Amino acid sequence: MLITLTGGGALHTSSARSTSPSLTASARSGTTASSPTSRRARGEADVDRQARLLRALKAYLEARSLRADWAAVSKSSNETLINSLSIVAPYGSQEKQALLEAPDLKTRAEMLVALAEMELAAGAGGSGSTLQ
Repeated sequence: MLITLTGGGALHTSSARSTSPSLTASARSGTTASSPTSRRARGEADVDRQARLLRALKAYLEARSLRADWAAVSKSSNETLINSLSIVAPYGSQEKQALLEAPDLKTRAEMLVALAEMELAAGAGGSGSTLQ
């Protein structure tokens, strides 16, 4: 699933493959138990999807007058959703690096929720983090 944020205030999802060689290659070849992707995916069952992640995503999008394709979101795996949101998250390089270095999927999801909650708590002015 590919999630993109458009200027019209919509969060779009699609099943289109990435044109990035590394992402395309990993999608074709799958993952092994020792690959970084599968290590991160180990936390997939531990992600609090309904109570934390989707609630925070919905609140964040509503506060920013953005929309999501909820049918596509509901069909996506935790791994796909969390990694896609990490890519399109409007945070600066330090926050993005922290998301990238998260030891597992659960931790990355918790970080996304925390970042969204900090932005929401800061109100319209934002938290002061560098936006892309």
